[in-house]
Amino acid sequence: MVCKELVDKLHEMQAKDSWERLRLSYLFDNTTKDLKVPKISTFTSFKSKHIKSEEISMETIKKIANFNSFLASGVRRLFCMTAMVNHSGTDCNMHIEFMLPNIVFMFAGRDIQDGEELLIDYVSGTKGKDNRNVKLGRYGITE
Repeated sequence: MVCKELVDKLHEMQAKDSWERLRLSYLFDNTTKDLKVPKISTFTSFKSKHIKSEEISMETIKKIANFNSFLASGVRRLFCMTAMVNHSGTDCNMHIEFMLPNIVFMFAGRDIQDGEELLIDYVSGTKGKDNRNVKLGRYGITE
């Protein structure tokens, strides 16, 4: 489960900054909402004072943190760009490396076509179907 410190920080951040609230609103919270891939500028441009978005409930923030955070250097962290990458156990075209506690690099494993879904193995290095399914169960996935 996600640590309280991460949830509290996300709640504090989105409560005072509508730009960060907009960024958070794109992340999966395990509902059936229609997920849309945002423009890259949503995560790379500077804040805009003219962004309008609704505040996100604490329950939704907990779900977002649970389904999108990574354990890096013993601490749960949320990296919005890596949260936009989906899982595949067999057809990955990307991989992620945690270089430092707060820095993540995403690398293409092959040429990726414009509009192609970005895929990583959420449980890379985990052997055995049963072991993989236990870990993937956190995301509501089985192989």
